[in-house]
Amino acid sequence: MFFRSRGRNLLFASLALVGFWVVFRYLQTWVERLSPFHRRGQTAAVRIFNLTYSLFTGLGAVAMFLYVLYLAGDWVLLTITGLFLFGIAWASKAALPRFWEQTMMLLNLGSVREGERVIFNGLPWRVRTLSFYTHLENPELAGGDVRLPIRAVFGLTSRQFESNEPWFPTHSGEWVLLDGGIPAQVMIQTPEFVTLRYLGGAERTVIATSFVALNPTVLSRGFRLASTFGVDYRHQPDATTDIPTLLTEAIQGGLEREGFGSLLRRLSVEIQEAAASSLNLLVQADFGGDAAASYTFLGRFLQRCCIDAATANGWVIPFPQLTIHRGDPREAEPPGESDVPSTLA
Repeated sequence: MFFRSRGRNLLFASLALVGFWVVFRYLQTWVERLSPFHRRGQTAAVRIFNLTYSLFTGLGAVAMFLYVLYLAGDWVLLTITGLFLFGIAWASKAALPRFWEQTMMLLNLGSVREGERVIFNGLPWRVRTLSFYTHLENPELAGGDVRLPIRAVFGLTSRQFESNEPWFPTHSGEWVLLDGGIPAQVMIQTPEFVTLRYLGGAERTVIATSFVALNPTVLSRGFRLASTFGVDYRHQPDATTDIPTLLTEAIQGGLEREGFGSLLRRLSVEIQEAAASSLNLLVQADFGGDAAASYTFLGRFLQRCCIDAATANGWVIPFPQLTIHRGDPREAEPPGESDVPSTLA
């Protein structure tokens, strides 16, 4: 009896609701594809039209459901549906502020706006589209296209950004230097994880937000190595003239032999300080990003070149010394028996 009477009415009413919704959603897609106004982008008029059309589609589908029940003369289901809708309306009055905020966002008038930069889950994103489902994108991340319900961006704030602002500290394939001082190559970076590969093949996976918090130093865009080398004070006359010149030539020659000559951008050797036991020279070498994988080797190689130059030119490499100044021992010697006048004959 149920399927012959109220079940049939409920089925027809449900089909009318779904049919109305599908037809008008398809019609909206057709309008968006052919309308010249939609081709101009998400303007304010287009957003108002889309919001009004979506509201009309939802209310029209519910009205179609009620109309079918009215035509069937099923007052019981019509009354139950009316009470159900009234209950939903009464329960949703507390959600009116949130509904208003969502409406402002859909009109691109809220705190998050389309085409701006927003921080979501600790990472920067560009708001590509702002609708019932919001699309966020990050061009530097693999899989950096996220679709979220609009409620997920409530409470966030977007801003305009400059064209040269970075979207992530690194690019895939770059070499970085973390807190441990060991260079690693970024293999892949996603919204969740960053995979690093160290020399030798060991890999490490870091949470993307934790990787950003480590403040990685990017070596693949160029870096500087500084090394201190000391000579003895006996070479003081040459410490500011000949020794820096000869040391520069020795380092340049060593880098050429090792195949790093073309990657050397700048080399300087100058006096750093007159220390307690040595005259310290500061060696500064700037390299291109292609030498990033040899970062640790080049640091040791600079010291090796300095030692070889000292050996070839006879420079003495000092070591820490402690000088003790000794006074006249007779001044500190207590009076002995020889200082006492003799009373013997």
